Amino acid sequence: QRRSRCIRGAVWFMVLDNSSVNANSPIDTILIIIRTLNEISFLPRLIQSIREQEIENALVKIVVVDSGSTDGTLEYARIKADLVVTIEKSKFTFGRSINLGISSVISKYTVLISGHCIPLDQFWLENLLQPMRNNGASATYGRQIAPNSGRYSESRIFNVQYPIDSTFPDLDPKFNNANSAFKSHLGAEFRFDEDLPGLEDLDFAFRIMEFGHTIAYVSSAQVVHHHSESWQRIQKRFERESRALALIKPLANPNLYAVFRGFYLSCFRDLRSLNCKGLLREFKSVLFYRSAQYRGIHRGAKNSSEITTSELDGYFFS
Repeated sequence: QRRSRCIRGAVWFMVLDNSSVNANSPIDTILIIIRTLNEISFLPRLIQSIREQEIENALVKIVVVDSGSTDGTLEYARIKADLVVTIEKSKFTFGRSINLGISSVISKYTVLISGHCIPLDQFWLENLLQPMRNNGASATYGRQIAPNSGRYSESRIFNVQYPIDSTFPDLDPKFNNANSAFKSHLGAEFRFDEDLPGLEDLDFAFRIMEFGHTIAYVSSAQVVHHHSESWQRIQKRFERESRALALIKPLANPNLYAVFRGFYLSCFRDLRSLNCKGLLREFKSVLFYRSAQYRGIHRGAKNSSEITTSELDGYFFS
């Protein structure tokens, strides 16, 4: 039975196996970072799926970065992952947790997957890395689909952002760390922003593209993305992402008119796409989801001031 090493406080890096990361080796070392907070419902399936991936000439290392789980996630990860890194809640941001994971293992490629995403098949990893291994891409991101039990409006968002056709180079990427990969040296060179409350992935993508690096969208690298959020948590998610966008691209945030227009158009398109039976079933969910989404966007857009520690804690953990 595999038992991982564990780093607390997460300031040092550790190589799991020096012999496996020889720069001249024909075997590519692939670091897969899973960020977790109480993900015991999904982590066993995720790690099992990663172990079952069919990929040639690759050595896969799974690193779990945990931010305070209390549901058994940490105990399970210490047995099944190759390495566990813990980060205190008071120090957590998405960017900081990713940087800690990147520094823990020397690798050629780094893969990021959410603790509540499950690869759709055993070729997910091979497909996600293929544009970097064979076609010269610097980073990739894959398709996300909602589970059958997911909220209808979110499934519509996924379908728009992650279509069935791949794109390379993708000049308008929806790069998302729930299902993405990049050459590991870029993680060290550009580092993820540790102060943003969200969209650290999009910020990273914009910055590497400014230096001529290319990004590929790989629709065949599919994951099922599970969200079990209250309406309040959905609003907070969109609010922190809207605040992050205000910091990354100050001119990109919408005004009040754009928010209202977006809400009504989104509701109309969601409801129009449903048949009569679906309309009765999803009507309330669509209105509640889109209300939470656009309330969050509006609150975040109008508050572009520096984010306090207490606000970060509210975004991530409340």
